[in-house]
Amino acid sequence: MNDGEADRTTLWTRALRVEAAAALATPVARALLAASVVMAVVSGSANISVLDDLAGEGPMRTALHGATVPALVFALVAGSCGASTDRRHAVTDQRLLTDPSRLRWLAAKAFVQAAIGLLYGLLGVITASVTAVTAFALRGATFDLTSIVVARSFAGVILGCALFAALGTAAGSLTTNTAAAVTVPLVWVLVVEPPAVVGLPSVGRLFPAAAGLALTYSPDPELLGQLTGAALLGAYTAFALGAALRRIGSADL
Repeated sequence: MNDGEADRTTLWTRALRVEAAAALATPVARALLAASVVMAVVSGSANISVLDDLAGEGPMRTALHGATVPALVFALVAGSCGASTDRRHAVTDQRLLTDPSRLRWLAAKAFVQAAIGLLYGLLGVITASVTAVTAFALRGATFDLTSIVVARSFAGVILGCALFAALGTAAGSLTTNTAAAVTVPLVWVLVVEPPAVVGLPSVGRLFPAAAGLALTYSPDPELLGQLTGAALLGAYTAFALGAALRRIGSADL
């Protein structure tokens, strides 16, 4: 390795370390992580409570869907909030003074936020397991954690959370207005997409959040297949990061 390659490696390592150290340093970041667990319990329990029959694959997928979807939403918010807050408080400016590469800044932040997304996914998986097993047991049923249904759902949630966090990072990096960086993605995911999926599924299922739900092995028959959803969400994330890099490449940060 020559001196130039060694210097680039050092810069990448430093950028990743800085982002990793800051990722969960604020009270807001830690509160979002805790809130995702609370919402997973509430949502999972609510979904299970309306099921008349707990036998078969369908109720299992519904139970997991309710308990794991909040992890996706909170991972998205965490990515948006983290990137936008850094810009609002001029933290980004300070980092670019020591390393002017905007590509390295965005890539390091997206990578670290994706890693935090994995944590959201893991917590979602654990919470969903405890919630489902407990709720089923209270109704005299057994929730089989060794089922392939569970494995597919949990793998999809963990990957989906990482992609949603990176997607949120791309959105948040575009503005210093943290409220807008959080509100706009939430409105899209929670208000715009659901009616589209229900009213015009052939189009709605191609949207980012719908692709994420497909990735989690949602029981909704209108969604894409799990692998197709994974590929589509990955494409959205790559496009969003590329667009964000192009936008901030000439922006006055």
